[in-house]
Amino acid sequence: MNLFSIQDTDYHALLRKNIGGLYTKACVKDFEPQIDSCIALFQAKLSESTEAINLSHWINCFAWDVMSAITVSTLEAPIEVRKSRGSKRWLTVGAILG
Repeated sequence: MNLFSIQDTDYHALLRKNIGGLYTKACVKDFEPQIDSCIALFQAKLSESTEAINLSHWINCFAWDVMSAITVSTLEAPIEVRKSRGSKRWLTVGAILG
């Protein structure tokens, strides 16, 4: 069971209070160096490309990079390998983290 699957609104609100502070403007500012490194990598990879790109795929990879940098403090860099981490392993980690 995770935050998204809970149907009891009171319990959901309680759980959401516990993590709600992580997404405030003040807290996100603490993650700015990690986000900046993801942006730099994203820009570098886009500038290397000499052919048409699938921007949707690249944005998906970027999102995985940012979320892994923020939630587990490591850059898994799907952008680096041009492959989305939407694998079962990452979806499981996402489900556990809620």
